[in-house]
Amino acid sequence: MRRSKIKQFAHLVWAVKHREKRLTPELERQVHRCITDLAEGMGCVVKAIGGMEDHVHVLLWMPATLAPADVIKKIKGVSSAMVNDLQNHEHYFRWQEHYALYSVSIWNVPKVTAYILNQKQRHADNTVIAMLEEVDEDAPEPSKETG
Repeated sequence: MRRSKIKQFAHLVWAVKHREKRLTPELERQVHRCITDLAEGMGCVVKAIGGMEDHVHVLLWMPATLAPADVIKKIKGVSSAMVNDLQNHEHYFRWQEHYALYSVSIWNVPKVTAYILNQKQRHADNTVIAMLEEVDEDAPEPSKETG
């Protein structure tokens, strides 16, 4: 008897509240490790993780038993709590409420992986894909024409 075969890849993007540049290189490493550990603990496979001082990109494979909204809610909640535990600041660390999630074809996983792993260079060269970087609080909803 054959089993179902589901390959569900998602490119997730979210930003620090008010796009504050809070992710220093040391903190970024800790946040990325926290995100990876959480995702893998839920049964996901992190294919790539990257970003800038004010946002994060993650490409992951999710089992069909997980709802993407639940995965990102847990990742954002636990990682922001971890940052606040590490930092003794009056100014709490928070992620923006909103996020972007793009489904990724198995054929495009290598391209998306390269895009995420090369975030810093892409931003330095101004070769980012604008749509993939827009996760601001007041970002407009897509129209029927733009999808």
